[in-house]
Amino acid sequence: LIVARNGSGYRLIAGERRLRAARAAGLTEVPVVLREVPEREESLALSLIENIQRHDLNALEEADAYRRLLDEFSLSHEAIARQVGKSRTHITNTLRLLGLAAAVQGALLSEAITPGHARTLAGLSEQLQEDALRRILRDEMSVREAEVLARALAESGAAPPRPQAKRQQDADTRALESRFREALQARVSLSRKGKGGKLVVQFGSDEELEAIFRLVVLGERPA
Repeated sequence: LIVARNGSGYRLIAGERRLRAARAAGLTEVPVVLREVPEREESLALSLIENIQRHDLNALEEADAYRRLLDEFSLSHEAIARQVGKSRTHITNTLRLLGLAAAVQGALLSEAITPGHARTLAGLSEQLQEDALRRILRDEMSVREAEVLARALAESGAAPPRPQAKRQQDADTRALESRFREALQARVSLSRKGKGGKLVVQFGSDEELEAIFRLVVLGERPA
């Protein structure tokens, strides 16, 4: 919860749904972040958080809202994650979209590429991002293929040769891979061979691995 002083007590700035859930569960103590927030800024924080929780925001609008919560209210990535019901990794990865070249942001807004594609380019220079974007669009790359391309560009500044006669994923496999990726909030690649196949889930830190474990094994959604 985010609260501010109000006379001898406190007023709630953000976290009303979490507070109601805590009361329903019979909890008497919950984590609280104390902020000295003028009433005008209080209403702005509430508006931002409510706006983020809409389902029709595009990825860049979501990233910009997170940035404002960071800059204007000094919230950490972890605190923002708790307020909006996302994982900390999701917050961090979404914020990376704001550093993309204009051409990549435009392709993301037009849905020519997915946020997963865009995130793979975030660590490259503007020129390399644009070079990679053209290759991704031309070859209709999957996110996994875009990751390989971005890594090659980062290491040598040159794209790997275009693969020849590579077997393409069918539409059902691509759709299923995307569903796994969104559900696990992780880099996922899915390949089929006959009646079997291989599902690879990647993680970038111990924290991400623990989050995947809790979701898959324990069935716990991010708080």
